[in-house]
Amino acid sequence: MTYSTKVVFFLFVFAFFSTVLAQEVWDRQAEIPVPDAGLNTGGIGNMVTNVDLDNDGLVDLYVINHNWNDATSEMTARAYKLEDAGSGWEIVWQAEFDVWQQNTWPAIAVDDLDGDGKGELIFGPVNWVDAANNPNPPRVLVYESVGDGSDDMGVSDGFGGWLPNTKNSITDQDNVNLRPFRFVVKDVDSDGTKELIFADRTATSSQWSFGVLSVSDVPDNGDGSETWTVEANGLTAGLDVVENKWDVAVMDSVIYLFDEVECSRIVYNKDTDTYTAKSGQPSVLAGAGSWKSSQVLDIDGNAQEEIVVGNWFATENTGIWVYEYDATGDSLVGTMVVDLSQYSTSYGVYGSAYGDIDNNGKMDFVFGTRSSTPSNAMIFRAEYIGSQDNVRDPASWRLSVIDSAYTDGGRWGILQIANVDDDANKEVLYTSSVPDGKDELVPIIVLNLPSQVTPGPWSKVDPPSSTANGVFAGDTLGQVHAVAVDGQDKVWVSGWSSGHLTVYNAAGEVQFTVDSLVVPKSTGGDTTLYTTASRGMATDNDGNIIYAQSGYIAKISPDGTGLAWTPFAGSPGAPVVDDEGFIYVGFVVGVTPVSVIDPATFTVTQTVDLDPLPGTFMRGMFVSADGTTIIPGNLDAGIHSVYQFESSDFINYPLADSIRYNDKGEPILVTQTVTMDRTPDGAMWLSQDNSYAAAGPDQNVNAMIRFDFDNMTYSETPLPESGATKFDGPRGAAWNSDGTKMYVAAWNRGVVWEYTGNFFVTGLEKSEEIVPVSYKLDQNYPNPFNPTTEINFTITQANRTSLKIFNVLGQEVATLVNKNLPAGAYKFNFDASKLASGTYIYKLESGDFVDSRKMTLIK
Repeated sequence: MTYSTKVVFFLFVFAFFSTVLAQEVWDRQAEIPVPDAGLNTGGIGNMVTNVDLDNDGLVDLYVINHNWNDATSEMTARAYKLEDAGSGWEIVWQAEFDVWQQNTWPAIAVDDLDGDGKGELIFGPVNWVDAANNPNPPRVLVYESVGDGSDDMGVSDGFGGWLPNTKNSITDQDNVNLRPFRFVVKDVDSDGTKELIFADRTATSSQWSFGVLSVSDVPDNGDGSETWTVEANGLTAGLDVVENKWDVAVMDSVIYLFDEVECSRIVYNKDTDTYTAKSGQPSVLAGAGSWKSSQVLDIDGNAQEEIVVGNWFATENTGIWVYEYDATGDSLVGTMVVDLSQYSTSYGVYGSAYGDIDNNGKMDFVFGTRSSTPSNAMIFRAEYIGSQDNVRDPASWRLSVIDSAYTDGGRWGILQIANVDDDANKEVLYTSSVPDGKDELVPIIVLNLPSQVTPGPWSKVDPPSSTANGVFAGDTLGQVHAVAVDGQDKVWVSGWSSGHLTVYNAAGEVQFTVDSLVVPKSTGGDTTLYTTASRGMATDNDGNIIYAQSGYIAKISPDGTGLAWTPFAGSPGAPVVDDEGFIYVGFVVGVTPVSVIDPATFTVTQTVDLDPLPGTFMRGMFVSADGTTIIPGNLDAGIHSVYQFESSDFINYPLADSIRYNDKGEPILVTQTVTMDRTPDGAMWLSQDNSYAAAGPDQNVNAMIRFDFDNMTYSETPLPESGATKFDGPRGAAWNSDGTKMYVAAWNRGVVWEYTGNFFVTGLEKSEEIVPVSYKLDQNYPNPFNPTTEINFTITQANRTSLKIFNVLGQEVATLVNKNLPAGAYKFNFDASKLASGTYIYKLESGDFVDSRKMTLIK
């Protein structure tokens, strides 16, 4: 193939992400823009949905604005009601309230505080206290549905605007910095009236920590006849202030407040009608607090409520926890049911929502993130799959990533679950509470789980017959990052922590190791390169090893001599070689752009941008023999599909397809895709590894999955020691020259497995009875033929050998053989059922020998 120089640009655009756990595919169904974006330049402060207060059959979506930049237009508190009547989400009601200046992270709720059957939007603009201009602003605004079937909320101001039915400053003291962060509405004291309960994120300033409010009425006309009562706060309950409170959960008659030090507890005593603080529990959430992510409900139907919550202010022990009340110890007891530590950097879980998304009778929870890894903006789904009384068993929970990498930056802690379309499943709505890393507003993203799965073209078949022989190499290899077979059938193994390459003969005996390479410079002199931390290997068309690690790509001869090298800025994935010798190398983190190395100069002469981004993390990729197809691996958590990019000009590689479902609508891939390798028959061997980072609970799915693009079939060859505690997942494979041995690297086990079988599913067979004395290409038999014929040839020396079919115009129509072959006599059973009748030329090339003959296909 020939590459042309081109000017490239790289856009971080992602059209969709999907997960195939439980046969699911999540799509970005819609994006709802920030209302009045020219005014609300701080974005969305909060939202709530899954209600229909006006009973018009349309789902209401309530959105409040945010002051993030202290811009003048952001200081006014604004609320919006949106509905989708079939032509997209539209603003059907809105209100403004001048609080002089508002601050960040307003609270929101929808409920019926006065129990009159008319729902209310409860909006908590955050105070910006100023002794002269704003000593005690309203901190609670309540807009009640007018109840006439219209979209109107609140009290008309007579000029087209709307005023709250009631408002309250919470405290009667001036200049108190009191900032409700989250609202919970519940009748905590069982007196028949719902209370508005909040967590105070400025507890160290206000000394409140929390508040319990009630209101006697929400007057329809807003005449001020109502009475607000502060039933309790941290001062009256005797709560010692430890830290600011970032979350509140109410279970039975106990209020739980979460900060970065402890979980504070406020207990209501019905006999004395008092709220009293009990000693805090520093052990809850490993002392890492919650960013308004707690949900209280009966998860498993045993008539006992639990708290599901994620911790946020941590870089380890980050996850999703389930807590129950233990009467014996008078305390919360809990377990981390989902470990998210590997996805957290400086922060963990942000926000949550719950609902039965797929209507299977099991509860689903969604959680947002901040600064997640390896992808930004990861949105998790934790699905309860257990039975009754097993809520604290991690085996009762299943994790998936339902979206990721929407954009850079952001804080993805505003989430809701509601059915906002015509299918049976509920949708997930999420957004960031701040502008993204480019300082652009983030819309509300609507994620959809379709009710029906569209089957794919892939049929599952039995794998090539093989026998697992056990460990080929191990002991001192460290974490095995790659395996390759050179042109002399020696097996090369590179470890991440071994500090060298180890080379074996076919019997598994060490021949030599490579600790460093002395490689000639193109400008003269030598360069010494150290093989300290492998990222991957491949074999080129001359039988040399292509070796990759951070900083460089090198070519090594079968005897261990460094032949060439080129710098590589960053951490490369495993290299891949096409039939013309071009070498493709992507990035471990970011995947694209893919560098293409010209074998003649061993320099990067082309870069390929894959758009949309095929994931953000990989270890290797597949490139077709002719270089027209690229399929990167995908290590993004929960993203169990791979994307196929195809080119007609070797410059542009648009997204053409994906591998996701088989012809029965079942998921093909059920865990992470690590690397891919290609055999001479054109098949892709994909490494599926649930032990990546030794984190997967089920190791039985570890396998080499073979994809045959000619007949659209796939098969699975399992790893020898798969099981609940055997972290033997594959990190790539290599084959000997005749395809009778397969070597599979296992990263966590630190070994290379050996299989015996017939792994090249082609028509090529080698005769052990004929001793070649000269190069020869025989006439095919039968000839003419329909549709199969046999082609025999002999080669006297081990060489790169190709057998190709051309039409009478000289166009290549099939590659039958293209690999290193030892000396011998061979026959190829050629099936031409996909070709049209006519005359064809078959051509053999092996070393310096070239010969061709004609054959005739008659159908």
